[in-house]
Amino acid sequence: MLRKLRILVLGSLFILLALIVLSMTSVRERISGLDGGNPTGPIWFVTGIEYDLLQLELELKNYTLGRSGPEDVNRRFDILWSRLIVIQKGDTAEKLDRYQVDRTVLDSLFAMLKANDSLVVSLPQQIAQDSTVRDFLDKIVTYNSPLRNLSLDVLQASSRASKIRREELADINTQSTILTGMVVAAFVVLGALQILETAQTKRSLKEKERLLRDATAAGVAKSQFISVMNHELRTPLTSIRGAVTLLNAGAAGAFPDKAKRLLDMVQKNSEQLSLLIEDILEIEKLMAGRFELRTEIVDMGALIADELPNFNAYAKASDVTVVLNTQTDGALVEVDTKRMRQVLSNLVHNAVKFSRPGNAVHIDLTQSADEVVIAIADKGIGIPDDALPKIFDSFYQVDSSDSRNTGGTGLGLSIVKNLVEAMRGNVSVTSQVGQGTTFYVVLPVASVVAQSNMQAAE
Repeated sequence: MLRKLRILVLGSLFILLALIVLSMTSVRERISGLDGGNPTGPIWFVTGIEYDLLQLELELKNYTLGRSGPEDVNRRFDILWSRLIVIQKGDTAEKLDRYQVDRTVLDSLFAMLKANDSLVVSLPQQIAQDSTVRDFLDKIVTYNSPLRNLSLDVLQASSRASKIRREELADINTQSTILTGMVVAAFVVLGALQILETAQTKRSLKEKERLLRDATAAGVAKSQFISVMNHELRTPLTSIRGAVTLLNAGAAGAFPDKAKRLLDMVQKNSEQLSLLIEDILEIEKLMAGRFELRTEIVDMGALIADELPNFNAYAKASDVTVVLNTQTDGALVEVDTKRMRQVLSNLVHNAVKFSRPGNAVHIDLTQSADEVVIAIADKGIGIPDDALPKIFDSFYQVDSSDSRNTGGTGLGLSIVKNLVEAMRGNVSVTSQVGQGTTFYVVLPVASVVAQSNMQAAE
């Protein structure tokens, strides 16, 4: 439940962080789109032009009355000219375009001043009775009203821009508040998640400590059980088997048939119990790593051929024969000979037990560039598909009447697997119910093992 909750919280947190990133991107775009300059700038320039035009008009009138000289007119003309140049270029011109006001009057004024520039420059010190100055003055007067109207338009546009800017800032402030809430929520979720994970870690540690105590106790109990089995069961069982063997051999005289059958039953079951004890002790050593391999390079074909008479002697009682098919010469492997004989014996005995009378167990030996493969195949009852993944587990036996009747401890294949893997090999199985079973033992050739050892040493 906590795992699902953590996944849900992490998913929600991821979505929340994604929304925060998207919102911050949107806010950044909105802020960059705002008019960051002074909204009164265009008003100041336009009203400044209106003021400078009035000043130029005043200087021209004073000039015509003889109250000021041409240098005063030129100075006012230059000031107005400079302001018009500034307002038609750069940031102020862009703002006027954004305000969507008609700048025709400014362009017209600029053109008119440009056309009369030479007139202003050539004004004499003493006013002459020339109508051109008065015409120029009349033209200037005609721009007073249009400039006043332009100032009002810019003022209204600036007011609208200021309102929009205030609304944008208010919207950004709202989004910032939401973002702040989302960030706080994210930290709250992170904190809650951390608390949950800490609590779960504490519970997990406690559970691991409990499991460790249980495992330690189980290990102690297992060790005690193995000790009891080794000393308290195997020794008297050996005595029982010896005594029954002597009785069957006639050491105490002849027995009636009924008594002899009972003795055979005792001997058979004591041998089965002894085999179980030996297998349990063997698998315990393998699982604990308390066994030593004495490896040497051997010819696997020769090793199997040497064991073949023993296999057939065992199989004869079940009317089964064991056949060796060798497709390679000099299949050299580095194994513990005693342990390898144990592996082959377990697999062949298994194949014989589950074979039908009159059938044969085939041992096929093949070799590739770096592997030696031993395939042991029977034509027996086969293994169901659902049992194959568990066939090498300790104490596991296929639950069928045929398999139960064959006996066994359920440890043989587990021992085989551990031994083969200890010798750097692997074991696998294929089977079809009613068709038979094949076990494959794959071992590295001796040269590959030697090379691997050299690399490990380096």
